[in-house]
Amino acid sequence: MSSYEGNVQGGRGRPESVLEAIFKPFVATVLRVIKDPSSPASKRALGIFLLVVLAAYFLLRKGKPSASNRGAISASASAEPAVTVKGEFDRIPVGKRVTVVANDTLVAQEDIAAAEGEASQGGELHLIGQALPSVCELARCCDLYVITQCGSDAVEERVREALGQAGVYDAGLNPRKVLFCGTEMGRASMARQLEPCLHIDTSAEVALSLRPFVQRVVGVRTPYNTSLESSSVLLADTFAHYFERARFKVPEGGA
Repeated sequence: MSSYEGNVQGGRGRPESVLEAIFKPFVATVLRVIKDPSSPASKRALGIFLLVVLAAYFLLRKGKPSASNRGAISASASAEPAVTVKGEFDRIPVGKRVTVVANDTLVAQEDIAAAEGEASQGGELHLIGQALPSVCELARCCDLYVITQCGSDAVEERVREALGQAGVYDAGLNPRKVLFCGTEMGRASMARQLEPCLHIDTSAEVALSLRPFVQRVVGVRTPYNTSLESSSVLLADTFAHYFERARFKVPEGGA
C-alpha cells in the first residue's frame, strides 16, 4: 500500500478545503498570541487579525442599503400606481410630449358639429365626463398638447373655455398648447411637427399617416375608423379606456 493510500485511510492525506487552509493559520496565530501576548510577532499577528476583521465588516456593510435608502426604496415601491399594465399597452411617459386630438376623445364630435351651426348663439361645450380625470392627469405628468379640428373662431373659444372650466389648465395644461386646425391632415401635420412620444386620435387617416413617424399612436374607436381594426395602431374603446390600462413610466435619469 502506498504512503498516499495509508494517509487517506488514516485521515491525514485528505486534501484541505479552503476554509481549513484559512482556519488553521488563524488558530495557530490565536494560540501564539495567548501563549506570549507581549512578543512582537504576537502583536503583529493581532494587528493583522484586527485589520482583516474591520475590512470584512466594511465589505459586508457596503452590500446592505442604508436606512435612508431602504426608506426611499420602500416609498418608491408604494408610490407605484395600482393599475395593472396589460401586455399590449405601453406605459405613458412622464415628462414627455403627448398629443391628444379632442374630437371624440375629450369633446363629442356631434357637440362640436352642433356648436359650428350655433356659432352665433354662444352655447357652451363640455368635456366628456369619463375623459376628464385622464386628461387632467396627463396635463399634470406630461408635456400635453390638445389639438381640436373645428371650423370657426367661436368654437375654438368654446373649446378653450371648456378646458378651463373643467380644470385642465389648473392641472397643468399650458393654454398656449391648445391648438386648432380645419382638416384631418392639419392635425396630422401638427402632430408630426410636435414629434410626440404618444399621439391619441380618432381619425383612421391621421393615425395611419403618423404610425411611421410617431413612437406610439393610439386610436380611439368610433363608427368611422373601423379600418384601424386590422392595422398596427393600438385601439382603445375610449380615451379613458386606454388611460386605465397604461401606466405612467418615469424616464431614466428624470422624474
